[in-house]
Formats: sequence, C-alpha cells, structure tokens
Amino acid sequence: MLYFWVFAKLGSMEKHPIELHGNWEWGIALDLHTKASSPIFDEEGKIIGWDTTRTEIGEELYRLKYKNEPQEQKLKRVERLAAEIADVVFWLWDKLSPQMEIDKRAWRIVSVPPSRERNFQPVEELAKAVREKVGISTSFIFVRKEHYKELKNIDDEQERIQALRHAFDLFGGTLEEKNIVVIDDLYRSGATLEAVTRVLKSKGKAKNVFVITLTKTRTKR
Repeated sequence: MLYFWVFAKLGSMEKHPIELHGNWEWGIALDLHTKASSPIFDEEGKIIGWDTTRTEIGEELYRLKYKNEPQEQKLKRVERLAAEIADVVFWLWDKLSPQMEIDKRAWRIVSVPPSRERNFQPVEELAKAVREKVGISTSFIFVRKEHYKELKNIDDEQERIQALRHAFDLFGGTLEEKNIVVIDDLYRSGATLEAVTRVLKSKGKAKNVFVITLTKTRTKR
C-alpha cells in the first residue's frame, strides 16, 4: 500500500513497515526484528548460539532491552525510537482528519503492561516519550494481573491465547469515545495485543484502538 512508502520515508531510521491485522482498527510494525539468523555450531555439531543480523530498529531495540548500558544512554535510545512512533501518530491523525476532528482530548497513548518488574521498563518509557512528543496525557491505569504467566516459553498459539484470557485489567474510569494508541516493542503472534484490545473495548468501552509496534518477528515462534 501507498502508506508503506510514506512510513519508510518518515523519521531518520531505516524502516520496512508491515501491516498488522487483528481485532484493532489499524496496526503497523515499523520493521522486522531481524534480517537473518543462522546457528553457530561447536566441534560436535551442537548449536551453541546464533549469528543474528538485525534491522536498524531491531538492533536499537535489542540494545535498549538487553544491553547493560547507563540509563542516560537508554533514554537516548528511547528518544530516538519514540520519534519514529510519534511520526506515525501524526501521520495517522492527518490521515483521519477528513473523517473525524482530531481532538487530542479524545486520544490516549498507552503501552502494553510489562510481564515482570524491572528497574527500567523500556516500553513504558517509550510510550511516555511518545505522549510528550505528540502532546497527549493518559488518565487511566492499565495493568497485568499478578497471576499472569509469561509467554516467552509458550510456543502453542492456543495456549498463549488461554494464558492471556484474563491477564489484563483497567482502572480509572471509562474510555468511551476515546481513541487508544497501544504501543509495544515486538509483535510475535498478536495474542497479547488481541487481549489488550479486547479489554480496552469491552471494559474500557474504547471507540477505536490503533496498534504500533517497533518490530515484528519473522515467524510466530
């Protein structure tokens, strides 16, 4: 589609946007997470690691999440990635403006709640930076419930969906007539974002949900 070319030209980082389909109104990943990944074998032929080449956004995200860097450096990475997402939000408003009046009071930007506690939560920091760039506040609390089971070791799609069925909750009032932009770092199978969207629409009564992720895995595994 035409807007893929538009997104690729927005911002300063290389992108190859991918449309995401789900129970949301519209979604996009800015790029794949990796370009290629091949196994590294030891002398006995056993896999001891992977030689991975990431996209520019994938590499930035990988370093943000997994490299032990000073917080100042992490925040610089957040700012760089947030600028790319903010450009998409501005484009979205421009695209929607013929159909609806863009009133920032009717919009909220949230991140997918983290699966576990960390001193530095990259996706939360990312959403915060995007809100600052586009001038939107958030007036509700969106959380994972304590009994939530992490999905990174669950490969079966139906098992992932079941684990997420009651994983999220909302506090702080209705989102009726609000348009919600949900930000996440990595799109895998879409099960998490489907669950998040379901809660936003069923309990929050959100009018529309839009999904933006930094990257997408090459497969659902």
